[in-house]
Amino acid sequence: MTFVFSNDEGAEIECLGPLWVRRYDGLGLSRLRRITKSGPQQHGETLTAALWQGRVITMNLRFQATSEPELEALRDELYDIMNPSTTFYLDSRRASGDVRRLDVLFSDGLSGMRRANGLYYIQEDTVQLTCSSVFPYTAEWAEERYGPPAGADLAETHEVYYPGTWAAVPILCFYGPMTGPACQNLTTGDELAFLPGASVPAGEYWEVDLRYGNKTARDGDGVSVLEYLANPTDLATFAVDVSPEAPGGLNRLRASGSGCNGNSYTTIRYQVRWRGV
Repeated sequence: MTFVFSNDEGAEIECLGPLWVRRYDGLGLSRLRRITKSGPQQHGETLTAALWQGRVITMNLRFQATSEPELEALRDELYDIMNPSTTFYLDSRRASGDVRRLDVLFSDGLSGMRRANGLYYIQEDTVQLTCSSVFPYTAEWAEERYGPPAGADLAETHEVYYPGTWAAVPILCFYGPMTGPACQNLTTGDELAFLPGASVPAGEYWEVDLRYGNKTARDGDGVSVLEYLANPTDLATFAVDVSPEAPGGLNRLRASGSGCNGNSYTTIRYQVRWRGV
């Protein structure tokens, strides 16, 4: 497995020389926190829930430059990417060619320890990273598009095979004109729907971002439209799911709405997520 560090400013370091990853830990399954309860006269405990703990990654790095100035420049480049106040990316490229990404934050290490009698322009160091999300994902977005409908009503169902091992939380976009827009996962029974009288105007769109840390519904100007969501609606649980909720990873996703024309359509965008790298 090979690794790439990068950030949103376009900086990138591929760890295939002169920076190498010699050892790593924390890229498999994260730790679980089990929640239990017990009653009077009960021997043992009853498991009520199991939650994934935060992921911590440790990497042993080797700098092997051709000169001391090159080593110094490489260290500065790595320090710039690992800004402790901003999230950056760790991409892990598997032998199959698949790439799985984690959003990470610098936590500890890179102290610059070096032996006085060490080899010139060669250095080893260790870095510890924490992850803002436990589950690695593919950087590319998958998209399902529904519509435009042949008539005034949108009612379209797609059977989507999802290859991940953890559910994907999507971003839904409804492009007007459309009244009462909704999406259903017919496999799991979850639905995200707006009130029957709520209308997306022609030439505009409403976006519902279900990702953790977001859970927003806004129009194209960024104004919240959460008040128009139907009650109940599965804002917290709507997902492109995995087995056993979606046996074999097959999800039947349906988009609907009324008052449409040839410019009306709905998109479901998501990134495939995995339990581990």
